[in-house]
Amino acid sequence: MYINATEFRNEFSKYLELAQTEDIIIVRHGEFVARVSGSEREKHRMLREITGSVDFEGNVEDVFKRRMDEP
Repeated sequence: MYINATEFRNEFSKYLELAQTEDIIIVRHGEFVARVSGSEREKHRMLREITGSVDFEGNVEDVFKRRMDEP
């Protein structure tokens, strides 16, 4: 979801809740300013970037630890 910075500031708590289920992209004068993501969602995104896909059991921290321990 893309929103402008003023809207984000005025409705901060609303977008903080929404960030748990989807990324919030903040723009100012049509330019990217920031992305707000829920912590678990962000961990999954980072894991996909590292591994290329997400197919695992357990929590994200365990997967990170296993991946970091691999040679």
